[in-house]
Amino acid sequence: MTGKIMVVAGEISGDERAAEVVEKIKHYNPRVEFFGMGSDKLKEQGVDIIIDPTDINSIGFLEALQNYKIHKSNYNRLKEAIKKRKPDVLFLVDYSGFNMLMARLGAKLNIPVVDYFPPSAWLWGEWRAKRMAKYDALIAANFPMERDVYIKKGARTEFVGHPLVDEIEVELDKNELEEVFEIGEKEIPIALLPGSRKEEIEKLLPLMVEAAVKLKEDNYNYVFIIPSANPKFNEYIESVLVNYPIQAKIVNNHVHSVLKMSHFAIVTSGTATLEAMLLSTPMLIIYKISSLTYKVAKLLYKKDYFGMPNILAEKEIVPEIVQEEVTVENIYNKAHYILSKPYLITDIKIKLLSAAEKLGSTGTIDKTAKLVLKEGNIDVLQR
Repeated sequence: MTGKIMVVAGEISGDERAAEVVEKIKHYNPRVEFFGMGSDKLKEQGVDIIIDPTDINSIGFLEALQNYKIHKSNYNRLKEAIKKRKPDVLFLVDYSGFNMLMARLGAKLNIPVVDYFPPSAWLWGEWRAKRMAKYDALIAANFPMERDVYIKKGARTEFVGHPLVDEIEVELDKNELEEVFEIGEKEIPIALLPGSRKEEIEKLLPLMVEAAVKLKEDNYNYVFIIPSANPKFNEYIESVLVNYPIQAKIVNNHVHSVLKMSHFAIVTSGTATLEAMLLSTPMLIIYKISSLTYKVAKLLYKKDYFGMPNILAEKEIVPEIVQEEVTVENIYNKAHYILSKPYLITDIKIKLLSAAEKLGSTGTIDKTAKLVLKEGNIDVLQR
């Protein structure tokens, strides 16, 4: 059978992750029909996008509640599309709260479900795993701790690993990258990564830049590079930089190269911390959300750390600054401490290598594509 697959992805990162798997599925069966919720990357893969939710851009529980009516409308539209177009399988990617509802809907309508980047039961409560087990969703687990919790709660689970293991491959060495990015012989590159959402960038970039000014006073050879998550943010980034006596290079679409080249990075908690970890780039992680959301999170959150490298290592291998502690002075002090002690830089690199091994081997995207096809009972036409 050729097959129909409904894809449901929420934020930009989920859209990208879903698109990678869709592309691989098309390799195995070019006749598969895709439709659902997502954005630009899925559109590029020929998915019929019914809803593009990426402009909602909410971070946290309370922010999501503010958009309840939009989420409800989107759910109802997808429900109607399922009844009309009758997909063979639901492929859910990230967007945990919404996609738990979609998994429940799949169970009600007797449609198989594969959940990739599933709800983080190991971080936010094992009840999520118990519920997904009840819905009989097949969990494509990306972290070993995630796999263990879902299996414990009775969910059908396959450990596929993390796609970044496949994707992070920078062919040029550090010296070659410094030449490409025009880093001088004595200059020491430091990366600033304020996040991929406008809300994060507005909140954190000014603090990072002001801390960078203070670091530059320590060592004139420090040069700062900002790998922009999206070119549409460049104008805002430039508007921040003009307020400070410092120059920074804004670079588009070269996050991995910038991280590999950089001596150190100041990073907003998120995917970029995993990217830095896989490239063994010493970092300082900062994490800040709204006060109310943070208070709710503290009631539910099950870990001692917010940065993924520390969570994977189960100890603090890189420093992190959280919530009200995220100040210019604290960012500067933590960064200055590490940068002033070369042995710490070396020690962090070794610990990041060890933590990275927990993300599994290569082949994540391929494994996930095969799971979706098998769960939907869709033929593999090409090997």
